[in-house]
Amino acid sequence: MKKVWALFKNNLRILILKNKGTFIITTIAPIIILLIISKYISTGSGYMNAVVKDEDNTKSSLAILSTIKNNEGLNVEEDSDINIENSFAQGDIDIAITIPKGFENNLLSGEKPYIDIKENEMGNLNKGIKTSLNLEIKNLKDLAVASDKNYDGYIKALENYSNGTIKIEKLNLNDLKGNYVKTQVFLGFLIMFMLFRAMSGAELINSDKQKNMYTRIFVADIKSSQYYLANILSSFFSILIQVILSLMGLKYIMKLEIGMYYYQLGIILLLVTLIAVSMGTFCISITETRQEASMLSNIVIITFLMIGGCFVPVSLFPNFINKISYFTPTRWAMDSILDLQQGVPFNDIIINLFIMILFALAFFTMSAYKTSKTEKIYKDYN
Repeated sequence: MKKVWALFKNNLRILILKNKGTFIITTIAPIIILLIISKYISTGSGYMNAVVKDEDNTKSSLAILSTIKNNEGLNVEEDSDINIENSFAQGDIDIAITIPKGFENNLLSGEKPYIDIKENEMGNLNKGIKTSLNLEIKNLKDLAVASDKNYDGYIKALENYSNGTIKIEKLNLNDLKGNYVKTQVFLGFLIMFMLFRAMSGAELINSDKQKNMYTRIFVADIKSSQYYLANILSSFFSILIQVILSLMGLKYIMKLEIGMYYYQLGIILLLVTLIAVSMGTFCISITETRQEASMLSNIVIITFLMIGGCFVPVSLFPNFINKISYFTPTRWAMDSILDLQQGVPFNDIIINLFIMILFALAFFTMSAYKTSKTEKIYKDYN
């Protein structure tokens, strides 16, 4: 580990101390961009059109309808005769919610009540709405259980619940929406700088190749695994510093409401850091020169940023590009951020985080395989 530590310190000295200007610029650039966005870009009200078909017409369905109307950002219309597919095709609605007949009976009988939620094919809007509806359905189920599934007792409990003494003040969330959009743009640019910084760290390997230092590690007392481990750790650490300083700027300088806990955002960005380092290592492992590595990394990074939702919301993409974007790790990172801002519980994005880890492992595995082949060639040559 002493050899790894020595290589690690030398890499950090090159990445940070010898390139102070570059490090400072790439660290504060996302904050500067956010300042410009905050000053010159304003967000609209962003209201979405929702239609509700109440086929049950009971007190329970009215309680659900009230919950839907209390979702800030929705223009809600009741229409039992609307043709949902035609309305989607014409762009008249963004979300369609159907409360089916028998909803209240299912509540009282102990069966699982069902509400159908549909959205336009390029949307990803209903997760926050589902969360609030699931909570309301759970409350109604609890009332049914407390009344021993007796209809009169349930209706009385429902009326007391609906007319409860606790009043919730509904506030305009447009300011929060603006903060969320600014946060998304900030994080998109931060991820971009993280990816490019990872390539800067990985390019130390190509620099060593040009100086003929890379060849010597295969005949010296340093294993290639130690060399690559030191490079990975130094790249990871330098990006981590960038992330921490950027988030401190977001929290203490910009003071934006980001729509989630900072530790949750930190976990997502930590995984993005892993992906950035693994991707940089992979690009270097399959190229021979700086020019090749730079060309490949630029193509990969721009692709990940553009179709991964870092700069343009994936909801605006054509359907086939939307599907392709799931093959980029940035899509899963941005989806996690958007879901948390919509009120989705952190446990519900665990699958996103797991997929991001798989991306990092895939890049590391391919890098290790290519490096082992290269090491064997050098050993055989020498």
